[in-house]
Amino acid sequence: MKKYFKNVTIFTLDELKTIVANNPQLGFYNEEIISEITGRICIHNQNNEYMGHSRKDFILQEDGNWKMN
Repeated sequence: MKKYFKNVTIFTLDELKTIVANNPQLGFYNEEIISEITGRICIHNQNNEYMGHSRKDFILQEDGNWKMN
């Protein structure tokens, strides 16, 4: 997943949506409204490789940005 997020650990919601939109193998686990309630977003990668599925979790910060967990 590092190839999608590089060394950046803090993103805006729009940046996360853009990354998912530009990479069809990525997707959100939860609907956006659920993420706003729980304060957590999970992005998964279903690339059909031998390593299986992987995911990254993001936690909502006080400033409104999302930090990779």
